[in-house]
Amino acid sequence: MPPGTTIITITIERGGTDVAGTGMVILEEVVDVAALLLTIAPLSVSAGDFPPAAVAATGQVRYTMFISVNNPLYSYRFFLSGPVVFNGIAAAGTT
Repeated sequence: MPPGTTIITITIERGGTDVAGTGMVILEEVVDVAALLLTIAPLSVSAGDFPPAAVAATGQVRYTMFISVNNPLYSYRFFLSGPVVFNGIAAAGTT
């Protein structure tokens, strides 16, 4: 990445806690944001998963979306304006 590039990473994890990296990553999207773009419009993420039967047998599967910003231009702040939507569907697997 060129110097001064800001990277926004969106991950969705199965299981885990409220801390990023504690679950199984099922989706990761990396967005290279222009330096002059300081406001991020409404965000909508959709994902699908086929958790193993052993995971589904616990009765509830938790999914969490995390958004992180790697901003070398720390004097600029990014604002998320509008709603953030996470839609998903999971179907229990047989493995």
